[in-house]
Amino acid sequence: MINTTRNQSSFSKNINRFLSVILCTIFFVFATDSWSGNLVLYGDLTTNDTDQENYDLHGSFDALYAHKIDDSNLMLIEAVAEKSAHGTEVELERWWLKHQFSSQFNLAFGRFHSAIGYWNRAKHHGTILQDTIDRPTFLEFEDKGGFLPMHIVGINASGKWLSKRGNWQYQLNLGNGQLIEKDGNELELETQVDNVFHDEIQIGGRLTYKSNQPNYQFSLFANTQKMVADGRLQQLVNPEGGDTLFKQKIVGLDFVFLHNNFDTKLEYMKISNEALYGSGETSNQHAGYLQLGMPVQRSLKLIYRYESLSGSKVNEFYSLIEINNYHRNLFALRYDINSDLALKLQYSDGTSPYQSESFDLISLQLSYRIDH
Repeated sequence: MINTTRNQSSFSKNINRFLSVILCTIFFVFATDSWSGNLVLYGDLTTNDTDQENYDLHGSFDALYAHKIDDSNLMLIEAVAEKSAHGTEVELERWWLKHQFSSQFNLAFGRFHSAIGYWNRAKHHGTILQDTIDRPTFLEFEDKGGFLPMHIVGINASGKWLSKRGNWQYQLNLGNGQLIEKDGNELELETQVDNVFHDEIQIGGRLTYKSNQPNYQFSLFANTQKMVADGRLQQLVNPEGGDTLFKQKIVGLDFVFLHNNFDTKLEYMKISNEALYGSGETSNQHAGYLQLGMPVQRSLKLIYRYESLSGSKVNEFYSLIEINNYHRNLFALRYDINSDLALKLQYSDGTSPYQSESFDLISLQLSYRIDH
């Protein structure tokens, strides 16, 4: 692995991201005979009401382009534009090129969603794909305050074996570990397109069994990585040591059951973070959610979800990134105006992992999909 300096200025980061987009575009142009393919546009408008007086209107726009180059080669690129505290930002969320050797073995290179959990594998950046407005908080994307590796840059192996009653599927990831960046007074954990050359790696895997009748799937997954700090953060917290701050291990399971439009989704994971500086202690957290969906009528669905993060906070990881134990109840109504347009009303309450205080929140969202 090439060891690169992580103390980058905002200007150099923007240059790296710009070059990444250009290189990916050139890569895909040369990989395809034409721009023919499947372009899907996702978007949403969301408003939140916290005190019955102030409303926050924000939205996102997602462009996903997939192309079958030939019978053995596939490509995908996905970019998302959304409003943030720094204005409107555009991120290249996924890009990969995959070669299919057989149904049992596919090999891809690029930036993927990691193997952690059902939600992260099945519900991508288009919000119309999920019944609720929000993802479970502990599964939030890195650029929205998430602290788990939802993406990975590297190589991905996958495949499946078919049987009469169902099929087995697997996924193996090898790529770079997360970078903990300090931007002013804010910290961000990110696996960005420009962070390809790390000297610490991330390894993840997932094994899934899908049954035909009854309609359910069960998965086991694991992920391990070493997390590094950029130069500014290293000088702040570990000036006499190296820039590798934590060793993280995640093991978990997920279960999905569907029957007559009723659905049950369950995920659980144990997260261990070992400090490689300071106390040297290991902090163990338990995260999970249970979500139930019930149709009220043909186009209207009622959803309930409980989610939580709990466990010991004995080392520097959670104090550094300022994540606290939390719990959350969520009730939602989803009305499908048609197959490409949905209206969601959501109420949630609990404690926040960021401020460690109680909250209640009402949200309304219009989400859409345009498939070319």
